[in-house]
Amino acid sequence: MVCLIIGIDSDSRAYVIEEFYKRRTKMSELANWIKEKQEKYPLLQNIYADPSEPRLIAELQEQMLNIIAANNKVMPGINFVYGRFAIQKDNKPMIYISKDCANLTDEINSYRYAAKKDDRDAKEEPIKVDDHAIDALRYALYSHIGMNNTFMLLEDKGGKFF
Repeated sequence: MVCLIIGIDSDSRAYVIEEFYKRRTKMSELANWIKEKQEKYPLLQNIYADPSEPRLIAELQEQMLNIIAANNKVMPGINFVYGRFAIQKDNKPMIYISKDCANLTDEINSYRYAAKKDDRDAKEEPIKVDDHAIDALRYALYSHIGMNNTFMLLEDKGGKFF
């Protein structure tokens, strides 16, 4: 299971600041982690989840969490996230990832597309291996910014902005 904490600034830059990344974990552990992060970041509102997991969404909603089924359009979402890494006119990218998010960084660095066998009817799709964190990034960014063009600045209780 993967969950990312992402802050969005007024320029729509994304800051991935924390990650939950565990295999074979209980839903209650994820719910408790999210609740801890909501305490740490009081402005944390939306939590985007894989829409193909309605049971997971329902379980987390029962825990009084604002879970939203994410937009799951694969290629538009991938293209949107990919574009966030481009250097802008101000010489900065539209996404920053904390060094503490090692699993996300590893997945980004190993993300690959299947080799095309034939130019006819070839569909460009990523290889579906070790992609849970990058899928979580796509769900959040494409659903929150790509579809809505809104932002939220996260501040922890110590007054530090992300």
